[in-house]
Amino acid sequence: MEALTASINKLEAELDRRQHATMRLKGDSYELEMLQAEIDRYQQRLDQLRERIESLKIELSMPDRISLVQFAEVPRIKDWSGLYWKSGLAGGGAFLLAFGLTFVFVPRKRPRPVRVDPEEPAAA
Repeated sequence: MEALTASINKLEAELDRRQHATMRLKGDSYELEMLQAEIDRYQQRLDQLRERIESLKIELSMPDRISLVQFAEVPRIKDWSGLYWKSGLAGGGAFLLAFGLTFVFVPRKRPRPVRVDPEEPAAA
């Protein structure tokens, strides 16, 4: 009987040890999955960068998109008359617009007609 009890205790200890190892492996496997997902993301980003580098190398070997036809020159004298004319016209137009809208939408006071009652004697 003692041999069976000792054997049961030994097997329970082995079971506890294995359950503890299983729990530790589950935690390790979760961390392993997270690390593997992170590695996959880094690998995708690396592939994108490689494709971008390759496309830039191809673009670098292509001829220029812009060609210089003539150098730009800074204007020496600016014609201000057109600017003054347009500014004055815009200011005058804004004033006339405001005046016109006021004239159209603001009610005007009209004198009230005086009623004359024929039966009432005129005040002297």
